[in-house]
Amino acid sequence: TVSDPEINLQARGIQPNLTVTSPFANGSNFGRVQQGSSAVQRLTLSNTGNDTLQLSNLRTTNNAFSIVGSQTSINLTTGESTTIGVSFAPDSSGEVRGQEVRIDTNDPNTDTFKRDVNGAGQDPPNVELNNTTVGFGTVPVESTDTTTLSISNTGDAQANITSVQIVGADTTTFDVRGLGTISLDGGNSSSFTVETSPTVTGSATATLEIQTDDTTLTTTLGVTGTESDIELSTQTLTFDRTRLGTTATEELQITNAGNAPLNVS
Repeated sequence: TVSDPEINLQARGIQPNLTVTSPFANGSNFGRVQQGSSAVQRLTLSNTGNDTLQLSNLRTTNNAFSIVGSQTSINLTTGESTTIGVSFAPDSSGEVRGQEVRIDTNDPNTDTFKRDVNGAGQDPPNVELNNTTVGFGTVPVESTDTTTLSISNTGDAQANITSVQIVGADTTTFDVRGLGTISLDGGNSSSFTVETSPTVTGSATATLEIQTDDTTLTTTLGVTGTESDIELSTQTLTFDRTRLGTTATEELQITNAGNAPLNVS
């Protein structure tokens, strides 16, 4: 009798397996992004299977989001990874929710990879000064006068003040106090003072210049320094011989050559 032969058969199934890592793995909130700007987050895709992973038709469900780069398909061999960027560039203010990144795959367990993406567009900053001209009027020489100004951000996004300076012909006559290189959130304001201390008589002018990350604000400054200036018609009075009991007079002229009142007592 001849027994039936035994043949051992072995087979190993193969298939790709998509694995997603990075903070983007479970969805992403881009937070608040200013109109005209963009934010990018990265998504790492890996093939942990034993067959080539095919990724195609990379896309988003809203035009505010986009895949960075021009790739439309990617092939990953076993153990290989790739990183793609997803950009959020809002063209209007307000929240953008319920959108997705989508990628078609040949992973039998994930026909189409989907991840939620959310973000919010915000209006750009709008920085304003409450006064574009400051006239101190007349101020006595070697005295000080001050005025208070306010800078406000009526926009939505944060504004950054990058420099504060006095420029122009008479910069040493004016000074700014209480305002530096600060950040000003949307809807907030900050008060500061400008002071003048004229050292000579006559008019003095300069410009307060405040630079932000997207604009330059200016305020014209002016003051007239005043001071009285006494002048005598002579430095010496000489009287002729005068008889006792009589009175002699000489004329002395006093002139105010300054531009402020002169009090003589």
